[in-house]
This record gives sequence, structure tokens and C-alpha cells, in this order.
Amino acid sequence: MNVRYDKEPTVDIKGWDQTAWSGYENIAKQLHIKTKESKRCVISIECYPAVRIGEIVTGLSSCLSLARIFYSEQAVKDAAKIHTLLERYLTEDRVFGYMAPFKIQDFYEEERLESMRKEISAQEEGVILIIGTGASLVGEADVLIYADMARWEIQQRYRSQEFGNWLTNNQSEDVLLKYKRGFFIEWRAADRLKRIVLPNADYYLDTNMKNNPK
Repeated sequence: MNVRYDKEPTVDIKGWDQTAWSGYENIAKQLHIKTKESKRCVISIECYPAVRIGEIVTGLSSCLSLARIFYSEQAVKDAAKIHTLLERYLTEDRVFGYMAPFKIQDFYEEERLESMRKEISAQEEGVILIIGTGASLVGEADVLIYADMARWEIQQRYRSQEFGNWLTNNQSEDVLLKYKRGFFIEWRAADRLKRIVLPNADYYLDTNMKNNPK
């Protein structure tokens, strides 16, 4: 029997009558409607690792007036601390590691998060955007968005060297090593946060296709 693997599976959600939007212009217009009645509005976009954060900011900024932009990764721990945290789980094997128990919070410095929260609180008006892997940890949002993508697409971004692993600069590293770190560490942590954030999200953002969000 010839079995073909479906790399782009779809799920038909029956009884779901909400509206979907495609393209940054349409998405930004919807967010404008959501925020225009408020003097101050915080939009938080929680991102799965390897989401094109710069693309999202550029796409939304062209149609949505943003007073301030905060990148959550500015509050992460120093590289040496992260290396010490992960070393025993990565091992020296090219393929195999250990399933890590970490949460996304474990990669952040609470003092830096608190400093960012104070900066956000000081912004008294306008649309404030918090974005990145861990954006939802920074503070309460008026509009919460979860930016997601398929694992297959993440692997393509590894292979093309567009992306390395989260919080690293290893784009040119052996793709199997990048996949190992994603599989054993960052995807596990991101999935734990996703299970908490997604049920409370106002919008789900599909970022699989470049410059074609849905």
C-alpha cells in the first residue's frame, strides 16, 4: 500500500462561524477596530520559536499606529546562564538528547521582565505592542494573539539557514543539531506555554507562509 505523508494537513472545524482575515493590511484593520475606542491598548503577540517577528512588526506597523514596541527577548537571561541551564540536556551526540523540563519562564530574568513592565505602565496612551517568544509573560494584554506555525516549516527555516535555534546565533550549524535543540528543549518549553496561552487568546495567527499571515 502506497501511503503518502501530508505535509500540509487541514482540519475542518464544523459549527465555527467566526471570521478570518488574511494579509497584514486586513489583520491590522481588524486590530484597529478592536483598539480604536481605547486611549491606551496593549497588544501582546506570543510567538512560537522561529516565527518571523520582524515581518509581523513591519506588516502591522504599515497600517496600525504603534506608540511603542517591546521585544520580550530583551528580558532573557545572559547567554552563559542559558548555556549552563541547557548543557546536560543537549549532550554531545549529534542527534540524541534528553527531554528537558523547562518552561519559557526559565529563560527569562524576572528583574528584566519587571523593568519592562514598568516601562509599559509608564506609557499612558496609544497602542503598545509586546512581541516575541515569551511576550505573554511580560504582563496583562488587552488583546492577546498567538502566532504559530507548523514544525515542518520550522525545519525548512533551519535548513535554509534563515533561522537558528531560539536565543542563539547558530544559523549555519549542522541542521541535525538545530533540530535536536528544537525537539528536546525549545519546542517542549514553547508547547507548555502554548497550552496556557492559546485558550485565552483573542486571535490565532497562522504564520507559515512568508508575508501571507492568516
